[in-house]
Amino acid sequence: MNSTISNNIGYESGGINNNGLLEITNSTISNNSASGRGGGIYNTGQLEITNSTISNNSTYGQGGGIYNSDTLRITNSTISNNSAQADGGGIFNTSSLDTTSSSLDITNSTISDNRSYGKGGGIFNSSGIQVSLTYSIVSGNIAVGGGGGINNSGSFVIANSTISANKALNEGGGIDSPGGLFLTNSTVSGNTALTFGGGIAVSSLFYTIDYCTIYRNTATQDGGGIAIYQNRPKVPFQNDNGNGIGESIVAGNHAQNSPNISGVITSHGYNLFQ
Repeated sequence: MNSTISNNIGYESGGINNNGLLEITNSTISNNSASGRGGGIYNTGQLEITNSTISNNSTYGQGGGIYNSDTLRITNSTISNNSAQADGGGIFNTSSLDTTSSSLDITNSTISDNRSYGKGGGIFNSSGIQVSLTYSIVSGNIAVGGGGGINNSGSFVIANSTISANKALNEGGGIDSPGGLFLTNSTVSGNTALTFGGGIAVSSLFYTIDYCTIYRNTATQDGGGIAIYQNRPKVPFQNDNGNGIGESIVAGNHAQNSPNISGVITSHGYNLFQ
């Protein structure tokens, strides 16, 4: 509580390595570096971060700001300007041999200006893992791989949040989701992908987009707003799983082909595509 941890160097986390119970409150974790994983924090236990800043940390592995493989809750905090040479510039979320599952809950927080030289500039979520993002902002993150803001192979629930101004040098400028994506009451805007899915790239069989605005995103190839693909990169699919988009606006997006939506998407009605 009320602490600053900075300018440290380690293997699994330069700043904090937690495998028990830990609460971080009103604190700053900054300018730490790891040669392994978790530049600022390496968590294999139960961790709560509240009213804190995790910034300017770096790793040669995964999780520039935070590496999590157990239970992590982030509230009223900022994860910014962290970098990873692998996946997860801001946060890398996975499970371990000791935990059959992990969880990540983010509320009223900002994930911004992080960089990954792999996938998931802001957040990388592994297969089989659930993430909840509510009342939060994911903005200005960059990934060399897919998912400038978010790369998700697990299950990702986003509500009342903004995904903006992120960039991927591959697919999914805002969000790249091979896993389940459930997006509601949120805005995806101003994101860029150098292949397809400027705002969102979805190749999962499970996705819903409801009460959302997908606006002014850009893709060099297909699907400036949304790209829906079952088998990458260019096989559109029709599904009967109740997935699709409803009561949403997809407008003002840009791409060489299919500027707003690429692929086949099911409309649940009351949408504006323009």
